[in-house]
Amino acid sequence: MVDATPWLALLLGVVVTVGWRFAGVVVSGRIDPEGAVFLWVQSVAYAMLAALVARMVVFPTGPLEETLLWHRVAAGALAVLVFHLTRRRLLVAVTAGITLFIVVQFLDR
Repeated sequence: MVDATPWLALLLGVVVTVGWRFAGVVVSGRIDPEGAVFLWVQSVAYAMLAALVARMVVFPTGPLEETLLWHRVAAGALAVLVFHLTRRRLLVAVTAGITLFIVVQFLDR
């Protein structure tokens, strides 16, 4: 006899996922993107992203852990500076930060 438990779990997972997506579609038309709640959620999301990036710079894991703190901070600071000087061009800023990081890695050996 075939055990139907995995199929039931899969079906339940699909129903739950589709249900939340459907609820999101229904509610999204009523959300004011300039409203106080939406702006608060947006601010919290940006703050969490900034905290995660800061944590990666100050307390890195993996291969980045072997690099010096000032290398990571200098690359990040240059990326932020270039981002603002180039009128918010993210690709240019990230490229500048990565390039500086690679250069100081090779020069500091």
